[in-house]
Amino acid sequence: MLDFDELEEIESQLRQVPDVTCDEVTDVKVPLGHQLRIFLISDLHVDYKQNKEWMNRCLQSLSHDVDGNKFFDCLLLPGDLCTSEDLFEEVMTTLTTAFHKVFFCFGNHEAWTRGEKKGTSPAKDSLEKLERIHEICRNLGVYTTPVRILAGKKNGTIFLLPLWSWYHSSWDTEPDLPADLQPPMDPQQRVSDFRMCCWTPLESSDFVFGRGGATSLHLAQYFAQRNEAWIQKVLELQALEGGEILSYSHFCPRQELILEKRFTYDQHVPKISGSQLLEEQIRRLHPTCHVFGHTHVGWDTSLDGIRYVHWPLGNIKEQHGQTKMQHYSGFLLLYDSGWSPLQFTHWAYFHDFMEKRQEGSADLAPWVSFGYATMYPEMRQALESRHLLQAKVDGPDGMSPFFPGGALNNNGGFWLRHASANVRWRLPPKGLELAAFPCENPGCLLCNFTQDQEGK
Repeated sequence: MLDFDELEEIESQLRQVPDVTCDEVTDVKVPLGHQLRIFLISDLHVDYKQNKEWMNRCLQSLSHDVDGNKFFDCLLLPGDLCTSEDLFEEVMTTLTTAFHKVFFCFGNHEAWTRGEKKGTSPAKDSLEKLERIHEICRNLGVYTTPVRILAGKKNGTIFLLPLWSWYHSSWDTEPDLPADLQPPMDPQQRVSDFRMCCWTPLESSDFVFGRGGATSLHLAQYFAQRNEAWIQKVLELQALEGGEILSYSHFCPRQELILEKRFTYDQHVPKISGSQLLEEQIRRLHPTCHVFGHTHVGWDTSLDGIRYVHWPLGNIKEQHGQTKMQHYSGFLLLYDSGWSPLQFTHWAYFHDFMEKRQEGSADLAPWVSFGYATMYPEMRQALESRHLLQAKVDGPDGMSPFFPGGALNNNGGFWLRHASANVRWRLPPKGLELAAFPCENPGCLLCNFTQDQEGK
C-alpha cells in the first residue's frame, strides 16, 4: 500500500484529474528515481465476493520498493469492475490507495441501469449510469481520458488512450453453424445487457438493441465518435514529441481474438463481442499494444505489428476453466521499464502455432458436441449423423487434445503447477506457492514458450 507522503501527494493531485468531457491529453510525471510499472486486470466482477477477496490477496503482494528500487505503479482496468455504484466506489477507493495511478474504461456491466447508490434513484438510462460511474472516477482521481506518462529518459513516454466502444452484431463475420448444430437458445432472453441497459436518448427508427438478438451500429458509432478528438490529440503529440501508445477498450476489436463458433457452447457470443469501428480506430493509431476485455478468454498475441492482450478474471466457474491461469497467477505486469514478453495463453498459442482458424467449420470441438448432446437431447440425432459423437477423446473432459501437450499438459494440477512460470510478470495472490521453473517435463510447451519469449 502507499505510504502517508504518497497518499498526501495523490490527494493534492486529484483536482488535476479531468472529467470525461475533456478533449486534452493530461500529463503524468513519474517521480525522479522511480521506475514505471503498469499492471493489468480486466473483468474483475467484484460483485462476486470471491473475486473481491482474490483482488485483495493480489494487492497484499504489491510493494512499491523492492531491493532498493522504487516503483511508480499504475493499474489499467478495461471495464467490468462491477455494476453497483456503491461497490464500484468502495473497490476503486481500495485500488487508488494501492496504486499511484489508476486508468479505467467502462464495460457493459457499468452501463447496467441497476445498482444505484443507496439513497438515490435508479439511473433513467445507461448514459446516465455511465455519467455516475465517471463522476465516481473523477472524485477518486481515476483517469478516464487520455494520459501521457512522462517516465524520463530511461522509460520514455507512453500514451494511455481509452477507446470507448460497444458491440454490433454485424461485427461477427464468421458464418453461423448449420441450423441443426445451433442450440435452441433465445439470445434476446439470454443476453443480460438487453434487459439491463437502456439507450432511449439514442433510439431512432432504425435503432436496434436486442430485438431478435441483433444490435445495430448506432451504439458503436456513438461511442467511437467520442474517441475521435482523443485520437487526434494523441497522434498530434506523438508526431511532435514521440512516445508509444497503449490503447485500451472493453470490447474486442478483431475477430481473430475470440473463439471460433465450433469451440464454444454459445454461438451468439461473437454478435455481442466487438466493433469494426473500434478496429478501424486502432489500425489508424497503430499502438504498440492494445488491451481489451469482455470475452473472458485470455489472449496475448501480435497481429499486423500490434500486440493485443486480454487478461480477465471472469466469473467463479470460468476461474476453474478458461481463466484459471489468470486466477492462479494474478494481475499481469504489462510494463516494467519495458514491455513484458508475450505471455502463454492457450488460444493464442493454439492458433499461432498449432492450427489456423477455420471459421465456419462445423467440426465441433468434442466438449461442445458432447455438451450439446447432454444439454439439448433434441440435437443428438444431428450430432450423430455428422459423426460428432463417435470417438472417445483423450482425457476426462474432451478438451485435452485441443490443449498444447495434450493430456500431459492439461491434467488436474498442471495449471496450478505452472502458475509461477511467469511470476516475474505478475502481481500474484498472496500465498501462491512458487514451483520450480522450468518444470521437470522437457517437452512442456508452456515452459518452452515462456523461456523462448524471455530470451527474445
